[in-house]
Order: sequence, then C-alpha cells, then structure tokens
Amino acid sequence: MTRAVSIHIGLNKLTYSHYNGTEFGDLESCEKDVDDMERIAEHHHFTEQTKLKTEQAKKDVVISEIKKYTKNGNYALNTDDFLLITFSGHGARKKSGEYNNYDEGWCLYDKIVFDDELVDLLTDFNEDVRILIISDSCFSGGVIDYPKMGITREVKLLLENKGFDFCNFENKLLVEMGYDFADYDRKIWEKNRQILYRKAIKDNLTFNLEKLDQLELLELIETEVKNLPIGLVKHLYRKDQDYYDSELNTARESLINKFGKKTNDEYLRSGKATVLLLAACKEDQLTFARKNANQNSEFTDSFKKIWNNGNFTESNYSQFIASILIEVQKIRRTQIPIFTPKGKKNPAFENRKPFLI
Repeated sequence: MTRAVSIHIGLNKLTYSHYNGTEFGDLESCEKDVDDMERIAEHHHFTEQTKLKTEQAKKDVVISEIKKYTKNGNYALNTDDFLLITFSGHGARKKSGEYNNYDEGWCLYDKIVFDDELVDLLTDFNEDVRILIISDSCFSGGVIDYPKMGITREVKLLLENKGFDFCNFENKLLVEMGYDFADYDRKIWEKNRQILYRKAIKDNLTFNLEKLDQLELLELIETEVKNLPIGLVKHLYRKDQDYYDSELNTARESLINKFGKKTNDEYLRSGKATVLLLAACKEDQLTFARKNANQNSEFTDSFKKIWNNGNFTESNYSQFIASILIEVQKIRRTQIPIFTPKGKKNPAFENRKPFLI
C-alpha cells in the first residue's frame, strides 16, 4: 500500500542566541501557514504527519525527521510512496563558490540549513519515491538548487496564454514607479527589487501614485519580509564558521562519494527519487509574511485560494503554480512563484493532479 507522509515546518521566531541577539527574525503568520498546510495534507489523505513549530524546528530535529524516511532510515519510503515537506519561515542567502555564486537555505530555530545539506538528504531516498517540497520563504527557488530557468517552459506558455506579459512586466513596473534605467543600477534592481518600494516610501519620492499599485504599497506596509539580510547571514556564518564549514563540507563530501564531483542539479538527477519544488519566489527574490497571527503569509494565502478547499480545477503541478503566480501578481508584481522538477524524471508524477496519492 502506498504511504503518504508529510512534514510541516513553520517558524515565527528564531533563537536570539544564534541569530545575533536580534528580533529581526520575528514573524507572525508562519505558524498559521503550517497549521493550514497540515490540514491540506490531511484533506488529501496523508496519514503520517509531523508538525514542527518554532522552538520544535531545530536543525537537528528537522534533519532527523527527514532522515527517518531515507533508504537507511527506520521508516524508509519505497517505490511510489509520497513525501510532502512544507516550510514557512525566513530564507537565507550567502555568497559561495558555487556556480550561481550563492548558497540558499532555510532559517531553522537554532541554525541555518543550506541547499547542499538538503540535496545530500534528498539523494538518499529509495528509487521512485515521490517528494514534493513547498517552500514559503525568501530565495526559495534556490533552496535545493539554482534553477537555470526561473519557471518551466510549460508554465511560461500557460502564463502567456492567459495574457501574462512575462518579458516586459519588470520594465513596465519601473516605468510606472517613475524610475528610469539610467537612474538606477540594474544590478541593484535584480538583486533586491523591494529596495525600490522601501526607497520610495522612505524618501517620499515624487511619482504618480495613481500609476502605482496602491494595494501593493499597502501590502508592503502591512507585511514582514521573510529573509535575513545577506550581511547578517555573512556575520552569522563567520561567528559559527567552524560549525557551518563542517556541515557543508560533510554534505559535499557525502555527495562526491556517492556521485563524484558535480553540481547540485546533477546530484539530484543522479539520485533515485523524484523531487518537485513549489517555491514562493525565484532564488533572488523576496516573499512576505503578514503582521497578523490570524492571517497567512502572502504565498500561502494565494496557494490556499487556488487550492480552494480541495476544489481546484488545475490538473497538474505546472497549471497549479501558474494559477498561484497569477494570484500572487495581484498584490506582489515583483515576486514570481516557480515550479521546478528535480531528481529522477517522473512525468506521471509531474502531470498528476497535485497531492494525488
């Protein structure tokens, strides 16, 4: 009998002792996100569920929970079994020697888990296990690998068929905000699009407010960004460099021993499981939590609207994420949710109705 297992991770706070004694990490809506994701999994008959909230979501606990289902774990999953992992919390990003120049990861309660560590775990599953990761965090598009394409070709075609001008929407947004490319460094725009909004609010720049999406300005004021600043991540890494170097080196050595020296994308393809990532944004973008414990984070809220209490009409994951993207764009035009298939190719899984066991 096919097993359906889910692990739900949501953090409203991070331990101050590791994260620089700062309250920067405090969020309000992530625990509600994880409660709702658990209910979604239950609706779809995931019978083995684990929920880890804030203080429970320590790095060793999260990794141990995932390891239980790997090929050498006590509860190893087998062919066609389904593992769902959901995360809502802060994302982290730091400079690295990788081919995309960055490591991305999740901020767990006491430490950060980086992409190489997650990839090492995901390549330890038995053949033809199906894994779905839903990540509502900043930089989540790169949390297991740098996606060479921000979205799959199929999703892009679906969006274009629905009238979404994918190529020009960023340029149009700049023009609407009163910026000229000659006046603003394109690299800054690419690195952190939300700088534009904050700068506009802080400096009270003069531009035609009627042309700017009023709802998006309101959303910025009423939300909290779900990332740690790159400078803070760099400081945290240096503060505990022996620990982080050891963790990352162990993961990389493990991957090399299994498959030889490759990229994370190649490692995942060398693994035996199929991994689908539904990410709240691309690897260089931000996503937002709401400042209200009774509301969901923006991506999870859009996700739930499309899910529609289980009555969604989308027949596969590409259609599902395309509908979510359009919903997100109503309030956050600088954010592109993505769908990235990784690991062993499994068209039947990719094209199956989402969450179908």
